[in-house]
Amino acid sequence: MANWARLVARPSARGEDTMAVLPGAPAERWDPEPEPSAWDRVFRFRATASPSAFRLASRLAAAPLNIPVMEFVQGIHQPEGSPGDLAEVLLGGLLRKVATADPLDETGIGYEFHDGVRELLLSAGMRDESLYILGSVLDRLGRRWKPLLMLRDLLNHPSGSVGDLPRTERLLPYIRLQEQVYQALSGPYLEGARSFRALVLAHQALARSGESPPDPASHRRKHVVSEAVAAMTDSTTPRTDPLTQTDDSPPLPAHGTPGAAGEHLTAGGQPR
Repeated sequence: MANWARLVARPSARGEDTMAVLPGAPAERWDPEPEPSAWDRVFRFRATASPSAFRLASRLAAAPLNIPVMEFVQGIHQPEGSPGDLAEVLLGGLLRKVATADPLDETGIGYEFHDGVRELLLSAGMRDESLYILGSVLDRLGRRWKPLLMLRDLLNHPSGSVGDLPRTERLLPYIRLQEQVYQALSGPYLEGARSFRALVLAHQALARSGESPPDPASHRRKHVVSEAVAAMTDSTTPRTDPLTQTDDSPPLPAHGTPGAAGEHLTAGGQPR
């Protein structure tokens, strides 16, 4: 700027050396960065976020996501936690906003983790803690929508029957979430995970065929679910904590642009 100031304030015959932008010159083209993998997102967040924010993210992996539920989960284990921890999660590139949902509506799912991120965060958390968080959230939300209380009750009976659950599009994200938590818990919960996976596959098969969901007691429902179970792969292989592996781990990428999940923060870093 000093050269510009001298050029404007004291013009001289010989001029001044400075930098200039030439209007109309073609801008240099930049190739868009590839979409980061789930590994990239989690390791980048772990490297740049505070320890308390990473713990909060691993706890939120066991819950359906909207702003009220996030604040509720934070209050369970961090009653005096900083609002900045939640802001770090929202801005950390782990989440995407669900297009048609209101993130401030407790009865809906306003955010989802990017593909593969929830599983990695669950593997980094504590199993008992994940189970407690999911049960607490389902108990809270079930007061306004009874099918979620049915999911909560199944946490105490992981191999229990899922035949009485409603076959609705609204319940499907909660069923997927419970399946993912069961997979992370492993052990006796794997049988329940297979049952939930069968429900998801059956729903997808019916959606492709254009048929309405059948009555839970009908033979056709049993036939569809049994076919879905037969098509599943074995999910009983022990899971290794991917965040503790040191061999063949991808290098830590540079910090990228925060995801669109941060648009519901105020200027002070707190959720609206």
